[in-house]
Amino acid sequence: MDIRFWRRPPIIAKLADAPPSWTGVRDETAREILRQGEAYLAAQLQCAIAADQRAMTMATMYAAFATGLIGGGATLLLGNLSSPIGWGASAAGTVFLAGCGLLTYAARPIDFHYAGAHPAAWFTEEDLRGDLVVAICESARLYQRRIERNDGIMDRNGKFTRWGSWCAFTAPLVGALTFLAVWAAVGAVAATGGAKAAELRGPVAECGRAEELFCPAASLAGGHA
Repeated sequence: MDIRFWRRPPIIAKLADAPPSWTGVRDETAREILRQGEAYLAAQLQCAIAADQRAMTMATMYAAFATGLIGGGATLLLGNLSSPIGWGASAAGTVFLAGCGLLTYAARPIDFHYAGAHPAAWFTEEDLRGDLVVAICESARLYQRRIERNDGIMDRNGKFTRWGSWCAFTAPLVGALTFLAVWAAVGAVAATGGAKAAELRGPVAECGRAEELFCPAASLAGGHA
C-alpha cells in the first residue's frame, strides 16, 4: 500500500533513502539502533490505539446528539412544517451526523505495522549463517520503513478526526442560522399574505357599497332579514 509521508522530516528522509554501509558497525550500536526502532513502533501503536478510542468515544456522543436533535426536529416539523425550531434542530443534528461519520471513518480498521518479524523471515542462508550485525542493521532499516508508513496512516486518520471535531463547533452555528433563516422567511410570507388580504378586502367593500347605492331595496331587505 502506497502511503504518503506528509510530515517526514527532511533529514530522516535523506538518511532513510540512502542508508550508510553496515561494514564495521559494532554489535552494541546495531542492537541500540534496533531497540530504538522497537520502542518507537511500540509508542506509535499506543498512540494509534488511544486515537481510535478517542474517535469512537466522540462518534458515540455525536450519534446521541444527532439522534436527539433530528428526532426532536422531525417531531416539531410533523406538527408544523414551518417551525423554525424544528428546522434549526434538524440542521444541527445533520452536522453532528456528518461528524459522527468522519470520526467513525477515522477509527476504522486499517493496516498497521508493528515491531518484530515472522521467524520465517530469518530462514535464509544469509541471515542464518551471515553476519549478525548486518542482519540487525537491516532489521532496523525495515523498522524505519514501518515507522514512516505508520506516521502517514496516523496523520491521515488524524485529519478526519480534526474535521469531525470541527462539526461540534459548527453544528450550533448551523442550527442558529437555519432557525433565523426560517423565522425570517415565515415572517416575510406572513407579512406578504396579510398585505394581499388587505388589498383584496378593499375592492370587496367597495362592491358592497355600490350594491347598496344601486339597489336600495336589496339593502333594505337584507337589513330586515
